[in-house]
Amino acid sequence: MSNIEKKGNNLPEKKSKDIIDVVMNSIANQQNEGLIDLPKNYSLSNAFKSARLILSETLDRDKRPVLESCSKVSIANALLDMAIRGLNPSKSQCYFIPYKGKLQFHNSYFGALTIAKRDCDVKSVVVQIVRKGDEYETETDAKTGLRRLKTFNTSFENKSNDIIGTYCYVHFADGSFLFDDFTIEEIKTAWLQRPGGQLTDTHKKFESSMCKKTTINKMLKDVIKSSVDYTSNISIDSDTEDTDYEEIIQDANEVFEDEPKDEPKEEKEPVKDNNNPKPLFE
Repeated sequence: MSNIEKKGNNLPEKKSKDIIDVVMNSIANQQNEGLIDLPKNYSLSNAFKSARLILSETLDRDKRPVLESCSKVSIANALLDMAIRGLNPSKSQCYFIPYKGKLQFHNSYFGALTIAKRDCDVKSVVVQIVRKGDEYETETDAKTGLRRLKTFNTSFENKSNDIIGTYCYVHFADGSFLFDDFTIEEIKTAWLQRPGGQLTDTHKKFESSMCKKTTINKMLKDVIKSSVDYTSNISIDSDTEDTDYEEIIQDANEVFEDEPKDEPKEEKEPVKDNNNPKPLFE
């Protein structure tokens, strides 16, 4: 597993509730005002309750509570990303990773499937492991230019052979599909992009399962990004005219700004925003 660990109940609960409640209430207010659209039937309250429980028990690699060691902006950013994508950590749809003083939000395999089926008309996803000794061949449709599976034959005896790759079909409700395949080298390269840059024991012990999950995530990434309703994948750092999302992060930072340790905090003039005169937090 990752370097995230669980801890006891000695975390100051008030601090946990402050940052999480402020972000949740801000999102709820903007949703009521029509400034944010969350996925249909998504329970913001349930998701944030799950996030609070998980984050209050999570330690970074130095055994410090992430709600203390990670910046408040990164915590707010991760929670906002969770809400906009319409995911719930209690359903294993997403997870939080502390890394270099910041809290990172990541979709899980289940989260990618949830978004794809909910927002992109994906009907099913089929992925298969290709091992050494299997008969595997693809072909290209001359009219459409799309690749597809031509032959795949395996045997029970090959199940212990080395994995050489995967292939995957994404089937849509209208009958169309996407197909692609990946070599084991491509999959392992993707694994090394994770925080820390090293393979975990899970990757080594459950290689076939991890290969399937990585393949599905890679396939669905472009499907989700190309969906008409891109609300569930808004980037906080993107340059857009609508700054409502960025204001949630900015105001959370102002409310929970860390005090300097060695010198008193300098008083600053509040920044005025003519386009949004009404403050999010009063």
